[in-house]
Amino acid sequence: MTSTTMTEILDGLLSAFVERVAHAQAALVCSADGLRMYAVGIDGEGDADRASAVATGMFSLAGGADRALLGGGGSTRQVIAETDGGLIFITRPAPGTLLTVLTSHDAELGLIGYEMQMLGQRLGPALEAAPRIVTAG
Repeated sequence: MTSTTMTEILDGLLSAFVERVAHAQAALVCSADGLRMYAVGIDGEGDADRASAVATGMFSLAGGADRALLGGGGSTRQVIAETDGGLIFITRPAPGTLLTVLTSHDAELGLIGYEMQMLGQRLGPALEAAPRIVTAG
């Protein structure tokens, strides 16, 4: 499968998710280090890049809170934030990736969580972000 075909498939699945799931406004997939991979419903690459960085920071912060406040191991499964603008849902559907969904306040938390889990299972290995290799120049 070519990368163009994979991109089309992932974009199609995210688009279908946003269209089908009540009150979903946008969805994006990013690497665990904040690089945007796919985004639907977010205007402009800059906004999608910013959303990816914010989602990664929120997910990491939740892991830190688990360690510092709850004595846990820092392994985060899901982050949900209620803001003035709506709800933000972040999960880790595959190693090295995060799935973020933005919804209106009218969204049902359980339904969004379930639908995100189903989407993550459908995408499966396609979402696994390959580790980036940094070389000294």
